[in-house]
Amino acid sequence: MSSTALARPYAATPPPHELRRLLGRHVPAAVREMEHEVAAHLPLYADAFNDTPDFSVRRIVERTVRLFLATLGPASGGGTQTAELTALYQRIGAEHSRAGHSVDTLRTALGVAGQVARRRFIKDAYRLRWPEATLEFLIESAGALIQTAVDSALGGFEQEGGQELPGRRRARLRDALVADPPMDLSSLSALAEAAKWPLPGTVTVLALPPGTRTERAVLPDEALAHHRPEAPFVILPGDRQPFPLLRTEGAALGPAVPVARAADSLRWARHAVDLTLRGLLPSAAPLDCADHLAALVASRAGDLLDAVAAETLGPLLSLPERRRGPLLRTLLTYLESGDNAVATARRLFVHEQTVRYRLRQIAEVTRDCLPGTDRRLETMLVLARLLDGTPGERRLPAPRGGRGR
Repeated sequence: MSSTALARPYAATPPPHELRRLLGRHVPAAVREMEHEVAAHLPLYADAFNDTPDFSVRRIVERTVRLFLATLGPASGGGTQTAELTALYQRIGAEHSRAGHSVDTLRTALGVAGQVARRRFIKDAYRLRWPEATLEFLIESAGALIQTAVDSALGGFEQEGGQELPGRRRARLRDALVADPPMDLSSLSALAEAAKWPLPGTVTVLALPPGTRTERAVLPDEALAHHRPEAPFVILPGDRQPFPLLRTEGAALGPAVPVARAADSLRWARHAVDLTLRGLLPSAAPLDCADHLAALVASRAGDLLDAVAAETLGPLLSLPERRRGPLLRTLLTYLESGDNAVATARRLFVHEQTVRYRLRQIAEVTRDCLPGTDRRLETMLVLARLLDGTPGERRLPAPRGGRGR
């Protein structure tokens, strides 16, 4: 997302310079909170660098935060700040090499600080009623800055004589697999060979809820994990093997895709995690995107589905909620279950005869005029759209004419 998103004419959105001012007022408190969280998660690491005046946790965090604020906005001279950030973290990387610390530990520390920043951005967005685009821009910009810092630190680490650890080679491969646009297969093969990771034909990505701690999780050797607290994920080659993180409530498995398209699997898995956190998908452990195609696709095409809902479902939408809700839910589950009333009853936790009774009601209300098999998918998508809320909050388009809710 470009930084010009902040200049769009939303009444509640400050222009870039004002955004910097608003966030800048809270820098001391943010730095204190970040320093505290890093020390709590990595006490030995923080103690080691707090004894080095030039590289104390507080000084590094404060300088990084101020450089981040300076990059906001189209007229920020972002190249200058990026160069300064790169130089700062190259020195930090060199110091890590001299002190015998891994750059991966620095990555973890920055991830912890980034999680604090994310919480504060969300709090400010709700308090100041910023649009979603502003919040997305801030979170994405912070993530990009952290990645630049880590890459720069690695450069300084290697220039000082440190050796790239096997974990770092795997991390390079992991990031390349989910790059967008995707990296070519020959380049992926070279990275995989360097990381001693047999390149599979297909992969599946497991996305985890924000805040999930994955650093000490027991993972299979072939899994490539991203431990960033605000958006952790695990890339799994070929067939998925059971391991503890798969049982995390609120996690989601993306579709199995060719290895060069891992970013697609990650994108859908993260979307499913978001819908789960909003209560729009069940908190399975984990949820499999392949089992919820209608809901996932419907959430991406809401306006179009709202527009065709009346034509697709007709008189069912005119029923009172106490009748409409159970009938729509039953119809969607029945279609998802392959027109199997027994499976539908099992999924809805009702008796099979209840399902059959509701199906007869649907046929009676619609006069057997529901769309046929040629529009089955459309019907499922519309139903998923109508039912993508908690009870009492379901969407209801106008029975005829324009859209309503």
